[in-house]
Amino acid sequence: MLRLLVTLLLLSGFSSVQETDSAAAASATQPASELPVWSTKLAQPNRYISAHGLRGFAGGYSEDGLEFWTFPLQLVSGYQLSFALPNAPTVSAISMLTSIEVDPLGVTRVYTAPDFQVQERITTHAEAPGVLVRFFVEGRNDLHIEVHFQPSLNLMWPAGIGGQETAWDQGAHGF
Repeated sequence: MLRLLVTLLLLSGFSSVQETDSAAAASATQPASELPVWSTKLAQPNRYISAHGLRGFAGGYSEDGLEFWTFPLQLVSGYQLSFALPNAPTVSAISMLTSIEVDPLGVTRVYTAPDFQVQERITTHAEAPGVLVRFFVEGRNDLHIEVHFQPSLNLMWPAGIGGQETAWDQGAHGF
């Protein structure tokens, strides 16, 4: 009887290992289009969004501006967009936000106006540092996307220290 019980326990353990291995293999090959997506057409105020990897993070409330991190360093705070057309005033993008989609790989925000639509895709790599933002524009080729943010260089709590400084390097086209 004891031998039968030990055999059953070993077999059940072996089958659960096989199930775990096959589930891991299936998830590794799962295309992005089959990933679960949380989506809303109600882009209301005070909706928190985030995209995160092991070494990078983008998140916050759209109205306040997002923060970008590559741990333990905050790169950007107050990230917001505005749109400008020729001979027209600049318009805050948050006033045109029509939908938000969140999936395990990132966040897509959609901004819609009568004659154009902009998709903003914010992602972080699973293991690489940093945040990637891409824009897909439909309807206009003369639309200017203005990106507003504060360079930060703050360390995560409790390691904050003073004296960080940033400046634009025209040759590198970056801070």
